Amino acid sequence: MKAASHERDTRKTSRTLAPVRSGVRAMVKAIIIAVIPSMMFFCCPGKVGAEQEYLIKAAFLYNFAKFIVWPSAVFGDAATPLGICVIGRNRFGNALGTLKNKTVEGKPIVVRKSEKIEDINRCHILFISASEKENLPQILKAIRGAPVLTVGDTDGFARSGVMINLVPIGNRIGFEINLTAVEETPLKISSKLLKLGKTIR
Repeated sequence: MKAASHERDTRKTSRTLAPVRSGVRAMVKAIIIAVIPSMMFFCCPGKVGAEQEYLIKAAFLYNFAKFIVWPSAVFGDAATPLGICVIGRNRFGNALGTLKNKTVEGKPIVVRKSEKIEDINRCHILFISASEKENLPQILKAIRGAPVLTVGDTDGFARSGVMINLVPIGNRIGFEINLTAVEETPLKISSKLLKLGKTIR
């Protein structure tokens, strides 16, 4: 009896979770499409809001890639993937997994977890977690002048040398761009992106 009851509960839970998962996938797709013109989204407080927050931030990373030009030599050929890495505590959960089937200029996206500073040279976009605040100077030194777009979401990161920093603006998410940090690399940033963010030096 207990086994049969457990099986019924499992089937019921599965049916309940299915539309939730489908809803999350639909939301991510909508975010990726809609984030391009506005690059700013509502964000909600609480547990559900935190999950949505990092789904939105994953979409930002994807769309930032569309506004950045890397030197052609960085990619060996058209099939060379674009690496998005996270160093430090990964608060994205499964959010970055939604980008695995996406492409930028025909290049497939590969998501990597960088366990140590030595790993970040494989990245084209490096998200620096808040947990790495004390290590930030060493991280930035390790990739100084390299064609790696650095992104964070921690107060003060842009002024500390991170190229793009996601910041709360009221109940929305916006971003700051450290133009000096970008200009110290061979990366080219679209004027469209500059107009959408707050530029600092």
